[in-house]
Amino acid sequence: MEKPVEEIKKKILQFLQKINDNFLIILTHKNADPDAIASAIALKKFIEFLGYSQTIEILADEGISRISRNILEKLEVKEKIIQKPSFEPRKYGLLLVDVASPSQLGENYRLFEKSNQTLLIDHHKYNRLSSQVSSTIIIKDAPSLSEIITLILGPENIDRKLACLLLAGIITDTGRFARASSTTFLASHILANKCEYSYVTKLISIEEPFSARIARLKGMQRMIVSSIGEKEIIIGTHLGSYESEVANTLVQLGGDIVIVVSPKDNETRIVLRCSNRIKEEICENLMRYASEKLDVYSSGGHPRAGILVLKQKIDKRNAPSLTKKLVNMIKETIETK
Repeated sequence: MEKPVEEIKKKILQFLQKINDNFLIILTHKNADPDAIASAIALKKFIEFLGYSQTIEILADEGISRISRNILEKLEVKEKIIQKPSFEPRKYGLLLVDVASPSQLGENYRLFEKSNQTLLIDHHKYNRLSSQVSSTIIIKDAPSLSEIITLILGPENIDRKLACLLLAGIITDTGRFARASSTTFLASHILANKCEYSYVTKLISIEEPFSARIARLKGMQRMIVSSIGEKEIIIGTHLGSYESEVANTLVQLGGDIVIVVSPKDNETRIVLRCSNRIKEEICENLMRYASEKLDVYSSGGHPRAGILVLKQKIDKRNAPSLTKKLVNMIKETIETK
């Protein structure tokens, strides 16, 4: 791990001293996933352990993901995750958790703009907010944020319920340890002594809704498939929802580089996935190259799983042509390397 645990704790303490007992907002990304939710809840508990007695609220614009809601319900976690502050504080500290770009904050970006003391805790390699905050704790070599928060708390401050929640965050964000590091296993060992791995896998297993199954089938129906010799298979498709899930499915089906274009109401998302057959640096370079060529508002993700958000909304009728353009761009980029 890049930063020692004690150094991270010291930075959090310094942040709390600067906000001087003001209202504290813990803000994570839209449609918050288990890693974000587990990290936010655990950090709130850690801050309370330190003796911080003022009001703390956890916010996520658009609420939390379906799998996060399922985990919290099964664990009977009473912590509230709200979309907006319960009141408008005049002075507050802002703790950003698992956020890599402005677009991930949604309407809550206005809170970021108004806060004079902001601490960012994240693990993404590329972060577009780091230059805009008061202080940062970014562990770029950590596959999940939950593992870092586990080490910050230590086993003595983690009960079974919190252990299950943090382990769910680690398992989901590392692809069931496919992207694990030594830190991942160290934290998971602490948590597994309090919450069984088999139990957590049941927590994160949810029945896939009909709409998600339809989206997968539509994604396959609209596929553009291209190859580079008999080595890499590039797949492009487009659809309006479940773009990340569809991208993962196409990788599992044999795609080496998968691009999914998803037009939304106010933006256009482009999801990029790379299989383990593609070197991480190639996938990172593709993300960087696409960001330069397109009118990108924000980007984020992990080395093999990235997302680009375009500033403009595109008409659904233009999604096929953009998909084809991106597939050709990726193919030409790789062929010229």
